[in-house]
Amino acid sequence: MNNRAYKQYNKPNPHNAYNNKQGFYTIQNPAKYMGDSSQIIYRSSLEYKFCLICDMSDSIIKWTSEPSEFNIQYFNPFKSKMSLYVPDYFIKVKKQDQISKYLIEVKPIQMMGLTPEDLSNNTKSGKQKVMNVILNRAKIKAAISFCQAHDIRYLMLTEKFFEKFGTAIKQ
Repeated sequence: MNNRAYKQYNKPNPHNAYNNKQGFYTIQNPAKYMGDSSQIIYRSSLEYKFCLICDMSDSIIKWTSEPSEFNIQYFNPFKSKMSLYVPDYFIKVKKQDQISKYLIEVKPIQMMGLTPEDLSNNTKSGKQKVMNVILNRAKIKAAISFCQAHDIRYLMLTEKFFEKFGTAIKQ
């Protein structure tokens, strides 16, 4: 499935029970975007902030959202089969005369780790959180291997990353 078809299939869902901050990002610098700049999807307020950073940062020279050209196969432990993971973003960053490539995943910090309370929480939401963290870890493991094989860096960005930008990022 090409990138445009994937995004048409996976349109933002503003009525998503998990997170209602979804939509199409309106780009200011379309020459930096790799792909159809009318199809830039953000699926959370953190992703929206990251779109702003990509769009406005001078050091980010190219970027794209949900880059289906980077379909990463991973073993889904709940389905007991291989599945595809599409990272949130791909960016090219220029520092001095060097260009670095990154695959970026943007997630709330609560989706990355488990506490003893999480493990003993037998509610539906507690079990779902444990499953999400396990699934995210499987995706991260596959993404790191993929990136190492393709001279790309993999970054997981949480609220902690965005805190340093403070009020410079408008919502």
